[in-house]
Amino acid sequence: SYGNTGTIVGLGDSPIIRWDHSGKEFNTSRQKIRALKRLILADESVAKVGMRVVAVGDSTWGHYSRGDEGTIVKNNPTDPVVRWDRSGEEMQTSRQKIQSLAALVL
Repeated sequence: SYGNTGTIVGLGDSPIIRWDHSGKEFNTSRQKIRALKRLILADESVAKVGMRVVAVGDSTWGHYSRGDEGTIVKNNPTDPVVRWDRSGEEMQTSRQKIQSLAALVL
């Protein structure tokens, strides 16, 4: 469906996509897919579904605070969607306000 993301895992008459939301692989029409631009986070890492992140700034709307941790569950065209550990809520989150948890230096 529109907005789902995945990775091309095979090519032939039509590409085979492994969909992020289900992990399943399907043949897909070339006309129904397009490449997403890379979403670069505050620490210059590339946003990936399943990546653990930490907030480096507060949400304008109060959904998360600096230091909150979460997991990227989807990449939208402009910003990733993060499931925040504290609230369990999934929110589109400014990529400038999060960084990879693996990149955090203590």
